[in-house]
Amino acid sequence: MAYTSDRTGADIDQVLDNADVGNIGKSTGLPTLTDANDLNIFGMGQINSAAANMPSWASGSNFPIINATCFSDRGLQLLCNGIDNKIGFRTQYSAGYQPWQEIYHTGSTSIDVGSFSTTGATSGLSLSSGGIHRNSRNVTTNTNHFGFYNPNGQVGSISTSGTATSYNTSSDPRLKDFKDAPSDEAINDKFNSLFDAFAVFNWKSDPEGDLVWGFDAHKAIDNGLDMGFEGEGSRDLALGEVYDTIPAKYEDRAVIDDDGNETDETETVEVKPEQELKVSPAGVDQSKAVPILLAKLEQLERRIKELES
Repeated sequence: MAYTSDRTGADIDQVLDNADVGNIGKSTGLPTLTDANDLNIFGMGQINSAAANMPSWASGSNFPIINATCFSDRGLQLLCNGIDNKIGFRTQYSAGYQPWQEIYHTGSTSIDVGSFSTTGATSGLSLSSGGIHRNSRNVTTNTNHFGFYNPNGQVGSISTSGTATSYNTSSDPRLKDFKDAPSDEAINDKFNSLFDAFAVFNWKSDPEGDLVWGFDAHKAIDNGLDMGFEGEGSRDLALGEVYDTIPAKYEDRAVIDDDGNETDETETVEVKPEQELKVSPAGVDQSKAVPILLAKLEQLERRIKELES
């Protein structure tokens, strides 16, 4: 049976038979696949003329499934890793095809970006559906693992040294306009507000557990301390209660017949379900109590020295 183009009437089989490398992006070759089970079903674009720049894959290693390149030194591959049983893709955007940037699904419940290692042998990020997010760096010097940004730039980071982890908030003096030290009255006000938010309690999830010393987030917020963060929703509602909803979104779309063609009929389709917004708990950043406590200690030390003199 002959297949012809609806637009030109040309014999499609003949068109495909006549296609050469000049019609499909001037491809000059594909990576060497050395295992009989390897499969490369797609290759397009201009392959770098230096054969060494397109890796060859040995049996038991990485097997490209889809390989696309352009501009002689940039490319993308969908591949299967025969050693780690991973399927993923990797991209490259520098001369010589080094280094490749890789993203793998590990075959379980996580996705790896780069090459994550629990020993720190390589640098990578592992994201798990179980809420476990791990990052490895192959250096022991002071190195950032995560950076946090807003329109003001970087405002925090998590970094490691050879043996420890630091949780940093921006404190560079070049970001600040320093003022005089606080007065005793200001120190007293801040400390009293802080202590007013102090509490001894049991978590409701562990009513028989040890007593905890901590803070009441609502009081910390109401007292004007820069350490409390309001949760979503009203305080009058229970945690987890729905306080608002975002309506579902619908679109009118053409009905598709059994042959996959659009008809003149339309149907209303839900493209985004209704979203419930639920009350979330307030919180505190206890580290921000440290400057208040430090100022109070300095004040008490001064008073002790005055009494001794």
